[in-house]
Amino acid sequence: MSKKRVLQAIVAAGFLSVGMGCGNMVKTTRIVNGKEVSVWTNPENAERMKQEEQKQAAAAQAYKTAEKRQASDPIRVLLYEPTISVDLAKVAKQDQLVAQVRREFENDPVIQIVVQKPSQSAFGRFDNKPSDADVTVVTHALLEDKVGRSSTTGKAGMMKAFVLKAEISSNYSSEDRHSVEKMDHLLKNVEVTKQFGEEVRSIIKDKIGPNLPSRQAVRQIRGGKETVNLKELFKSLKRQ
Repeated sequence: MSKKRVLQAIVAAGFLSVGMGCGNMVKTTRIVNGKEVSVWTNPENAERMKQEEQKQAAAAQAYKTAEKRQASDPIRVLLYEPTISVDLAKVAKQDQLVAQVRREFENDPVIQIVVQKPSQSAFGRFDNKPSDADVTVVTHALLEDKVGRSSTTGKAGMMKAFVLKAEISSNYSSEDRHSVEKMDHLLKNVEVTKQFGEEVRSIIKDKIGPNLPSRQAVRQIRGGKETVNLKELFKSLKRQ
């Protein structure tokens, strides 16, 4: 797909907002991660984007004031399998590591996981994202050189550290975002994974959970409609 088509897809999906016009094109802008992003597009896409952005803003406000989830109510979590650094991939078996992380979320009475593989697409995080997931967890596994202290000699030195990171976000509020990082010697990877899982689960249930709208409220606000699927949007653009 051409760059122009990709930019049109982003705008049509509602990720940018309307600015000033220029001829038959419209400049759309939005603050993303603290930076202003601008794209030129046609008025039709700009208007569609504006309407979608208004709907998203209204939905965000509705979620904020809606009846909240009870502590015992299930929370559906979209769990992305960890991306694994090149160095770690050389010394660890990917399948075992993925299973090790996944097990930390499988037996929780509240958390219901939907596992997603990390996509190679630039827009992979949005591909086929289930509209009924409440929380998204993106995980990363790395091998890094860290300063540590030997348990036998007590002396400080460099060690190969196994590192797990996660970005955890509510799918109903752009403000409810958290991060976790756990690390220790590579040989203690099982212990690191358990500590990592405990903290991520705690954030989901204790910090994000109380702010989640009830499932009934979500259905009412969405009116049975699915969220934007970029993969289908790209397919439609290719056919044009």
